[in-house]
Amino acid sequence: MTRNQAPVLPLEAGTLPLAGVRVVEFCQVAAGPFCGMLLADFGAEVVKVEPREGDSLRQWPPIRSGFSENFASLNRGKRSIALDLKNPDALELARSLVLEADVLVENNRPGVMQRLGLGWDWFGARKPSLVYCSISAYGQTGPRASEGGFDLTMQAAAGVMSVTGEADGPPVKCGVPVSDFTAGLYGAFSIASLVARVRAGGLGGQIDVPMFATTLAIAALQTSEYFGTGDNPRKLGSAHPRNAPYQAYRARDRWFAIAAGNNRLWQAVCDVVGTPALLRDERFANPSLRAANQLALKDLLDPLFAQRDAADWLADFARAGVPCAPINGYAEALADPQTEHLQLVRPMTMPGGTDSLTVVCPVRLDGQPLPVDTRSPALGEHESELRARVRSAPASDDPIAPLREFVVAMTKLVERSDDEPTLIAEGRELLARLVARDDWLPAAFAQPDPRHYRQYLLHADPLERFSVVSFVWGPGQKTPVHDHTVWGLVGMLRGAEMAQRWRREPDGRLVPDGEESLLQPGQVDAVSPSLGDIHVVSNALPDRPSISIHVYGANIGAVRRHSYDPQTGQAKEFVSGYSSATVPNLWDRSASIRSSTANAGGTGR
Repeated sequence: MTRNQAPVLPLEAGTLPLAGVRVVEFCQVAAGPFCGMLLADFGAEVVKVEPREGDSLRQWPPIRSGFSENFASLNRGKRSIALDLKNPDALELARSLVLEADVLVENNRPGVMQRLGLGWDWFGARKPSLVYCSISAYGQTGPRASEGGFDLTMQAAAGVMSVTGEADGPPVKCGVPVSDFTAGLYGAFSIASLVARVRAGGLGGQIDVPMFATTLAIAALQTSEYFGTGDNPRKLGSAHPRNAPYQAYRARDRWFAIAAGNNRLWQAVCDVVGTPALLRDERFANPSLRAANQLALKDLLDPLFAQRDAADWLADFARAGVPCAPINGYAEALADPQTEHLQLVRPMTMPGGTDSLTVVCPVRLDGQPLPVDTRSPALGEHESELRARVRSAPASDDPIAPLREFVVAMTKLVERSDDEPTLIAEGRELLARLVARDDWLPAAFAQPDPRHYRQYLLHADPLERFSVVSFVWGPGQKTPVHDHTVWGLVGMLRGAEMAQRWRREPDGRLVPDGEESLLQPGQVDAVSPSLGDIHVVSNALPDRPSISIHVYGANIGAVRRHSYDPQTGQAKEFVSGYSSATVPNLWDRSASIRSSTANAGGTGR
């Protein structure tokens, strides 16, 4: 490693970009499972919820020792639970799994999840941070939304089959299920994008991935050709509409392909083949002319290529710098030295214990392959574990568990770093998770006062490195113009807030600076002296209270701050104090422990 090179740390599952992200997948066959597998490859924990009979892909051959190789290739690294979602108990379990997760991905027909009670309409209000991704044939809305579809029909409807195959042949689909996997890729990319938004303090949301649309979207060259000419693109076999020679040719023993996409490569082809006269032929003077006359060009090259074996042509073209390749089967492609170098093929143990192989994630991070978990789950393999996890989740006798978990996480954060940008960035993510649900704030700390807003202390770090408060607004209430002398984070729990920044004029007056900003449930904003933060905050709702949760980099009730007279700019020092008569004891879990002990047959004191 040179002095200027950054150290390369070994990749481990816990350091992958999506580590800590929980995904619940309600998917079958290809598009949705492929999406879920991509998320698992990058570190997410993916729970696959299957019907009692299992994902239908489990029945696809080849079957070895009772388990499908096809299923294993798209479901590695996942956990499986089998549920009859029409059963109320199973539905409640599925909902609980989603409510403790970050992402839901499903590939049912539109309306199915809603009818089951698992739609975005049910989860959106209860968990605003949830990323909800639906993959379907034609999308969630529109004249064809109710139609189903498979890869074949999507390739047909979206135009792929019209440009695939020989010019005089029947319609041909792409041999790889491109529509399925394109939708899965768009789904995974969109999910990762919204997860990044949530981690930055924003809301989750609903993602609609129509296979028809994603298949059209990757046909950018074909659709732009139609927009530019008004003509439907044509089938050309392996040839290219704008370049030649750029297709498959038959040598003496087998097929191979060359791609001479510019004049320099065309000259190299002529040098290798020994046809300098073609360089002077006006029909082939530039890429457009060669494409227009590619049938004539092919007729000239075919007899020459048939005189030698493909390996000889490929060696000569490679030395000349012409992109070329044999037409491999998958056996040859998997045996390619580059496949071995990239470590694409890894051992895989099937659920029944049979050893096999699989192609893993092709992407490298920092020059290293991802540490992919190649094992696929047996049907319902993790049901006991997942049911136990839901049962052990904080129950109603521990209502402030989310707050306690937040305090523990913030304490670990301030112990690890005192860097303000780090505290704001990572604290923002923690606070976003806390305010994503509105079922934990005790009623005593949510009471408005008709005279003025209230600031209830929820927790003060013993070393005063941070404090947590609930800010409760009555209708129409607002703060004076004030500043912040320590960093802070504001997460909207209930209702909405408006914030208006102010700036100082040369004559000392304070005037509004820019537009008011609106903070809605689940959203998080930051304040800090380094942001030049002088502002007024108000309840955005004229008819009901609003509540936000604030985290400050000190014991905020004891911090000296300033309020300002906007007309003169004169500052007046104040110390806010707290409205709390009591503070919740975050550490007393005796009631929940006693309850669990009693349920287990234990005795009290």
